[in-house]
Amino acid sequence: MRAEWLVMQEFYLYSLRHPRYFVIALYLYLPSLFYFRKLSLFRLGFCMLQYLDDLADGDRLSKLSPERILEDALEQLHAENFKNNRFGRLADAFFYQANQAQLPLSELKEKFIGLIRLLQLDYRRRVSLSRMPEQELLHHLNQTFAQSIDLAMIILKSNIRASQTPQLVKAFGICSLIRDLEDDLSMGIVNLPLELIAHSEGGEFPFNQLKRSAIRTWLLQQFQNGKLAIDLCSVELNAVQNEQGIFVIRIFEKSLRRFFSKPEKFHFLSPLA
Repeated sequence: MRAEWLVMQEFYLYSLRHPRYFVIALYLYLPSLFYFRKLSLFRLGFCMLQYLDDLADGDRLSKLSPERILEDALEQLHAENFKNNRFGRLADAFFYQANQAQLPLSELKEKFIGLIRLLQLDYRRRVSLSRMPEQELLHHLNQTFAQSIDLAMIILKSNIRASQTPQLVKAFGICSLIRDLEDDLSMGIVNLPLELIAHSEGGEFPFNQLKRSAIRTWLLQQFQNGKLAIDLCSVELNAVQNEQGIFVIRIFEKSLRRFFSKPEKFHFLSPLA
């Protein structure tokens, strides 16, 4: 129960930052009257990663550097020896429950390690204000959601993997890029291709570059690509329709369809509104 109290604190902090985290909390708590243990793994796993993500992105301050906290999390996972700190308490509870549920611990550990390494890359991009070429950027976003989908499916004891749903993964990546673009830019994470970014004095990214036609055209094209991907993923999902865990994949699909139906929410997509 101490870990569950920590999870509730985490969701409270996330919800203060953005209401979508309150919606996620409702999804993970309300059905718990019937599936408490299974959803407890989702809550713990989500908070393990979101806590580190907030540190990497600059959304949460800490006494220790985010780089050190991320490295410490990797060390704990590799050693399978969890400390009495925020990540360690969440991870210890997660892997205890995962073991009780007879889940493949080594596969779970591998996915967590992969995701934390991606968070390390985001942190380094932020502090160095570095840019990525287009294909590298899109691959990085896709990798983040491919590993996240795999993690969710492992918890559900499902055979579905992200490799079977590449269009869904692509739609997730583009959704994240568009949805968080301005927040990320304000923190120094430049999720725009190196090839399109004009030189800016001092290394900072001026927001007025979002008005440049080349960048707007690229963002509009990415939105259209995401919209097409979520339409194409129907064929992929039909192929795994009878697999355990498909209901969660369908929730993801429904949420993404809703996102790609509302371009007017983003001023830099105004030509699509």
